Amino acid sequence: MRTLTLSVRILAAILVFAPSPSAQNAVIVVDDDGGHDFTTIQAAINSAADGDTILVRDGTYDGLMTIAGKSLSVIAEAGAQVSVSPYPWVEVSGLEWDQQVLIRGIDVQNSLGSETAISLAHSDGVIWLEDVKVQPRDTNGVHSGLVNVSRCLAVHLTRTEVAGIAGLNWAGVGTQSTPGGHALTAYDSHLAIWDSRFEGGAGGRGGATPLTLYYGSAGGDGLQAIGGTVFLSKSLSQGGSSGVPFPPSESGGDGLYLANVEATTLDSTLEGGSGTYPGWDVRLLSGSTHRELAGTGRSLEATSPHREGETSTFSVTGEPGDLVYLVLGVAPVHAMVFGNRGVLAVKPSTYMHLGSLDATGSLVVPATLSVGLLPPGVDATHLYVQALIIDDPATAPVKFTGSATVLSILNAAL
Repeated sequence: MRTLTLSVRILAAILVFAPSPSAQNAVIVVDDDGGHDFTTIQAAINSAADGDTILVRDGTYDGLMTIAGKSLSVIAEAGAQVSVSPYPWVEVSGLEWDQQVLIRGIDVQNSLGSETAISLAHSDGVIWLEDVKVQPRDTNGVHSGLVNVSRCLAVHLTRTEVAGIAGLNWAGVGTQSTPGGHALTAYDSHLAIWDSRFEGGAGGRGGATPLTLYYGSAGGDGLQAIGGTVFLSKSLSQGGSSGVPFPPSESGGDGLYLANVEATTLDSTLEGGSGTYPGWDVRLLSGSTHRELAGTGRSLEATSPHREGETSTFSVTGEPGDLVYLVLGVAPVHAMVFGNRGVLAVKPSTYMHLGSLDATGSLVVPATLSVGLLPPGVDATHLYVQALIIDDPATAPVKFTGSATVLSILNAAL
């Protein structure tokens, strides 16, 4: 098996494009068992300087995570199970154009039903969520278990799963069923989404007395966007079912609900929720367009984080024979490129040939991280990596941008 080596020479060439080593500085370790810098994530965020990395060990943490106006990376330790609960409130806001926030490997367990689990707001810089799950664990009749995005210029979601909470069922005279929650809502924002799932919550069930029928409530939308743009690749967006059994219940939720939005989808499943009146797979309101690209979505994943001297793994899936290159850089971007075949998520510093996909449409390449990879005084750096695909090089090649990932490299001494 071919092994890729990320050497000092390669990383040095990439870091030429970084603002300065101090922009990727300290690593702050959080462990709820104690023995490290902090026992809560929010305390680490409050202490962190712009550009720091917060490394979170295995555990369940207080749900507050508020990042305002500074670049930070909050990442789970490799193999760790990290969750925030109860009363989860994860908020990122106020980023300038040259700032970015990465959150990776965090489960948001909405066990007590706060109305919004993750809020991303009023930011010009890139907000990047990877391997994040938002899971409701309680039914209390509010639109919980959702991610809400408002006025953000660039939000990237990779392998992110969000489930809207189920509505309350009718419980007798004097009560009403309630709607299911939307999974993801976005207002005047620009989103790029790969390999993710958004499922609206089911509407609450209706009921009956000898004299009155109480109808079931509407299901939540998978993804609801008002203003902005959406790119969706190799993902599922599904509306929740409406409450039953007494018709005419409200409608099922929509797979995509779009108002004044330009949406582009590739190799994605969009399904309205079931019900007496099923939801729309794609609901287009005034000013909206939906362009469905032909072809197969390509996926890239890198195991992360790793220390110098350890081995990460790049895994790519797509079509057999695809020729794969990696685009590497230390900063993310957000731009539709290559004939609208995808969104470029990485500001390119260098390119690297990875290989070709085998007959099953897959490729796995270990990547050795050389000891001494990081410059003196830098405890962590984050490589933004995206697959650039050329299909069938023997004929007229078509370029695709596959999904993007972040490889976090830590000092060997940590």
